[in-house]
Amino acid sequence: MNIETAKQINLADYLHSLGYSPVKQQGINLWYKSPLR
Repeated sequence: MNIETAKQINLADYLHSLGYSPVKQQGINLWYKSPLR
């Protein structure tokens, strides 16, 4: 994977595929809980 390919990936979709869902949505911003807690 190069940088151009990486820029095409939607971060929210990638996190969802890993099982992380946002706990809050404020406008276009998605808020997630820290996986380290």
